[in-house]
Amino acid sequence: MKRIFFCALILTATNSAIAQHQFGFSAGAGISQLKSKSLKIDNDRGVNVTSRPQFSTGAAFVYRYDFGDQFIETGLNYNYMNGVNWQEFDKEKHPTHGIGLALRDAHYINIPVTLNFRLADFTLGVGASAGFAVFEQYGFSASSELFADYFYYDEKTIERFDFGLNGQIGYDITNNFTIQCKGYFGLQDIGSDVEETQMSSVFELEKVNRPQRNRQLTIGVKYMFGG
Repeated sequence: MKRIFFCALILTATNSAIAQHQFGFSAGAGISQLKSKSLKIDNDRGVNVTSRPQFSTGAAFVYRYDFGDQFIETGLNYNYMNGVNWQEFDKEKHPTHGIGLALRDAHYINIPVTLNFRLADFTLGVGASAGFAVFEQYGFSASSELFADYFYYDEKTIERFDFGLNGQIGYDITNNFTIQCKGYFGLQDIGSDVEETQMSSVFELEKVNRPQRNRQLTIGVKYMFGG
């Protein structure tokens, strides 16, 4: 009888431990932005720089550890970050200048850590994420009455390491299947002087240091095994 009770206790404890650990996959799509803004000196230079969102995707291998109504999620994420910066000119100061367009996309491997809270069928998570850019591409085009379009492509134009805050909101369709919205707010200045070098040289402007940071918002699905 004692052996039966002991075996049942071990089996229960094992099942409980397995239930606390889950693995799964997630994927989503949305928009990303290489956040860059006009500086005070741009008023004197007669240029206005704005960031516009572009298409973005992401996929992840997910690990979850449950404890009560909370759980911690981490894993290995792939994120495609894409952004475009427009440079528009004051026609009074630059009557012959058109528009400058800088397009940059990067492929990141991220390791996020989020603390999540369950609220009925909803989950709310906040945390941080560290990433490394494994591949990137950069393009710059400029139009003017004095010259045709120019395109420049370069590699290693951004800082490899990125760090920021992340959050997610999910709705559990089943115990295993979740629809979720994820956001990333980069805190690391990942830009280099390549874009500013191209713009200042093509349009003959004073060169400045312009901070650039990643932003991303995606909607997707997540499936967890077990549970």
